[in-house]
Parts: sequence; C-alpha cells; structure tokens
Amino acid sequence: MSETAESPAPETKSKKTRRSTGNNKAWTMPDGDWEDRITTITTIQEGSVKNTKGQPMKGLVVYVTFNDGHRATFPLTMVRQKAPQKVCISFQ
Repeated sequence: MSETAESPAPETKSKKTRRSTGNNKAWTMPDGDWEDRITTITTIQEGSVKNTKGQPMKGLVVYVTFNDGHRATFPLTMVRQKAPQKVCISFQ
C-alpha cells in the first residue's frame, strides 16, 4: 500500500505571464519593488485594464516600459504601490 504524502506547505500560485508587445515572448511581472525595473512611465490616463481575475476595471491606467523593453498597462493603484517615485516623477 502506498500512500501519497501531503505537503504541509501551502500551494503557491503560479505567476501570470504576458506576451511582450515588442518581441511576443512570454513575460512575467516582476515581484516586489519596481523602482529600478521601470525605464519610463509613458502615459497616465483614464481607461480600463483587466484585473487579476480578468475582469475589466475602470480608472486611471498607467502605461509602463520596463528595462527589458516590455511595455504594459497597469492600474494606477498597483503602480503607486510598486514604484511610487516613478509615478511622482511622471507628474512633474
């Protein structure tokens, strides 16, 4: 009789990947602070983006270019948490 041992560690969620707008390669959103990972914030405008559940969210949208060339849009609330200084600089 073989029993499968259950792991006491909780299941980890897999990171969501996106396709890069530049080269169509899989891209994974960076963890933690983004201050050193963002090259520029191109635009902040009213619009909608999909939340983590794939549902559209209306509000302020931030267009971000990362150091690796990947361009993406995120809700302003997320970018304010991940890169507050970059958001402040883009308003100046």
